[in-house]
Amino acid sequence: MEENKVFVMDLGSKTWKVGLAGADVPDVVLPSSANPASFRGSSKAHHELTWDITKLALNYRADTINEDSFARLAKYSLNCVASKHQLSGGLVDGVVMATEPVLVGARTREKLAEVMMEGLGCKGYHVAPTTVLSIYSCGRVSSISFESGHFFTQTTVIYEGYMPARAYKCLPFGGHDLTAFLQKTLSLGHGITYNHYDGILQTAVMTENSPLSTVVLPDGRHVDLTGKTRDLDTCADLLFCRSRDESIHIPIQQMIYDTVMTMGIDGRRDVFCNVISSGGNTLYPGYTTRLSKHLDTIMRPKHENTKYQLITRDERLYHPWIGGSIMGALSHFRRLPGKCVIDKACYEEHGVTRAMNIKCNYFHDRCCHGILEKHSSSSA
Repeated sequence: MEENKVFVMDLGSKTWKVGLAGADVPDVVLPSSANPASFRGSSKAHHELTWDITKLALNYRADTINEDSFARLAKYSLNCVASKHQLSGGLVDGVVMATEPVLVGARTREKLAEVMMEGLGCKGYHVAPTTVLSIYSCGRVSSISFESGHFFTQTTVIYEGYMPARAYKCLPFGGHDLTAFLQKTLSLGHGITYNHYDGILQTAVMTENSPLSTVVLPDGRHVDLTGKTRDLDTCADLLFCRSRDESIHIPIQQMIYDTVMTMGIDGRRDVFCNVISSGGNTLYPGYTTRLSKHLDTIMRPKHENTKYQLITRDERLYHPWIGGSIMGALSHFRRLPGKCVIDKACYEEHGVTRAMNIKCNYFHDRCCHGILEKHSSSSA
């Protein structure tokens, strides 16, 4: 049976990562609000393009999609990958694997499928949860995946290749809220009221011998931080501490712990041994040490003999894309028709809603149990 090329698209809330399945890194990384028409012929690289929240092609938090902007941006990024690898046939001969948050709305999922199948004319389409793909990228069969991006923070448990019922959490809190919090703090001119935990968290742009006085934002504006470096040190405390009004979010260490405790007692020990982190908010220097100390505080009173292991690899920003690249490179996924891919025949026969339930929910229910086992055994 003919095998098709697979394009992997990690549709992050701030940046998109796009590339061919089987590669180690994505070929294109660009802002999720970029307008292709605005940078044609520009000398700017994809990662240098400006980001504007008001022009998002896809907003998971508001559960909205700008179909025209999304189609133009998706077509541009996919064509960039096809041109780089000198692929003939274009999108009509390719399968697109996209990512999504755990609790994405049904309307957004279906709109994305419609744009891919009808607007772009893809040969096949599949969508998978980012947290599950992060676990897959690390080759684990039983683990918990923690992901914190620009708009969402979410956790998912996979036990022996399956997703237990209700073993996930998703909160509308992320880097956008940290930025707004820091902006408010700096404008008010007073320090952050959250506890600074032994000076562990340090901003990446500060050094011991050169205190930061000015920072340049992505849009080119300069911010004077003279005398306010303490605010930068403690900004990320919002991830680990409950907000002042206790209504915005729960600490991430509590979120991880509560998610694991939703599953049966027999599997908790195996899951705690593989706590996988991904997303931009996990890149703060000292993140691993900070999270470890907070988990110790939670677990020691009740689970003194239970050990845990934090997996924070250098490439954790790209975990979902890497997981999709591994899955898309498997021969049985490349063949159409299959159990996971929406092809044109299925789409036209059943419609978008039924096709999503038949094809993509297979991945949710099974979590690629057989694929995970094969991957872990080959790694061993």
